[in-house]
Amino acid sequence: GTSPTKIAKILKMDKKYILEAKNEKPIRLKLAKRLAKYFNIKLTNFKIVEMSYKGGKLPVKINFDKDFAYFYGLIIGDGYLTKDKRSIIFTNSNQNLISFVRAFLKKRYKTKLSKKWGDNYDYLISNKSLITLFQLLGVPSGRKAGKISISNYFFNKRLLPSVLSGMYDTDGSIYDNTIEYCTKSRKLKESLINALSCFGICATVKKKYVTSKRYYR
Repeated sequence: GTSPTKIAKILKMDKKYILEAKNEKPIRLKLAKRLAKYFNIKLTNFKIVEMSYKGGKLPVKINFDKDFAYFYGLIIGDGYLTKDKRSIIFTNSNQNLISFVRAFLKKRYKTKLSKKWGDNYDYLISNKSLITLFQLLGVPSGRKAGKISISNYFFNKRLLPSVLSGMYDTDGSIYDNTIEYCTKSRKLKESLINALSCFGICATVKKKYVTSKRYYR
């Protein structure tokens, strides 16, 4: 195979970082992206052990536990990254969900959930390490319709139920004997079908149009 020295020269990286990656030692996210691109592998194959910014390390609990999985599901349903990648917007009027998000952010990230000025139901989350993590999980910047799907990190029977709970608590509904989830995104629709099938649930997909815009439900 290609030597670490040659790879370092091609990627314009210090050789020690290539050797660290080879020996499964922690490397910076920026360097991990370059390696992933060079070797044509998904960035999700890398294990996150810490976050850093402004030249210094910031210890962050990257435990993909049930609370994080539920929070992730809430953001998939009613949240998105701003285009400048400085904030996460969460839009919801349910006080129980807002209380959960506020308590989760305070405990896990020492971050406040702030009310966006001039909007009744828009809340602002500003935490650089959390935003970087969500980018790594495939959450796009800007309005997410058509771009987002459930990350492979959560496709296991320990975390997936919590992700689905967050999604259905935001964009889900129940009527008669039907549990429904509605989305504009074809990718999210397909991802959700796969997630439900993990539990033996066979979903039926229908289309509906609101002001000439297509939705899947």
